[in-house]
Amino acid sequence: HELLYEQVVLLRTKSEQRGLTWLLPRIERLLGTILATRNNQERAALHFEQSLHYARSYDLHREYGRTLHSYGGDLLKQPVEANYTRGIEYLQEAHQVFTSCQAIRDLHKVEKLLASSSSSPFVKTL
Repeated sequence: HELLYEQVVLLRTKSEQRGLTWLLPRIERLLGTILATRNNQERAALHFEQSLHYARSYDLHREYGRTLHSYGGDLLKQPVEANYTRGIEYLQEAHQVFTSCQAIRDLHKVEKLLASSSSSPFVKTL
């Protein structure tokens, strides 16, 4: 994973140099995903947050939604109730973004993740 991470960082640098701003949210999301896979949630969160920032700055709505989806999914895996709650909120926001963008495939992925999250120990039953 370290070599992959380094290659993606190099890609980010080249994209910035060439003005390929539309790639930056994807690259940051990928870096966050790599780090989350390595259980480095703190550094992963920084990349996810940077991805959200780029997507908002450049009005890349679908990329914003995809980062919310990835980040939210990562937060659901963490054994902390506050992170779980924030993960659900991110997924719900991603759902709204994909609905407004008419991004049907992305919308279905988020719906599936939200449905599977209902079996979490953090979900309160009445």
